[in-house]
Amino acid sequence: LSYTSMNAREQLQITDNLAALQARGDHFTRQFLQEKQRVSQYEAQLREYSEQITKVREQNKKKAIELLNKHTTTTKGAYQRVDGKDPTRLAEINQKKLVDNLESRLDKSLVRQNSIETENNVIKGKIDKLRR
Repeated sequence: LSYTSMNAREQLQITDNLAALQARGDHFTRQFLQEKQRVSQYEAQLREYSEQITKVREQNKKKAIELLNKHTTTTKGAYQRVDGKDPTRLAEINQKKLVDNLESRLDKSLVRQNSIETENNVIKGKIDKLRR
């Protein structure tokens, strides 16, 4: 069966199907690009937050040492505070929570991106099949 041997209605239907599939393909391509941009934004935020966490962590260490030197003497130096809590451990816990949250958001974005890519590839396959 060739394109020239079809009647006008069949040709119109195939043209309409192809146009609809191409529009969906364009839509998913835009969504894919938006998700890609969102992922890069999350990665940039993750780097920024990691830098901030590192700075806060260092500040916590300095403050803890100052506090220990001011109010008490201990054989463990910077490993304990007057209230018995470890500032380094607290900072690590806070950093781990933030990193886990950002990683979770990044994973969700990557899942969305992969599903859009998969759907995009299916549509591209349909378009290629209709073109043949």
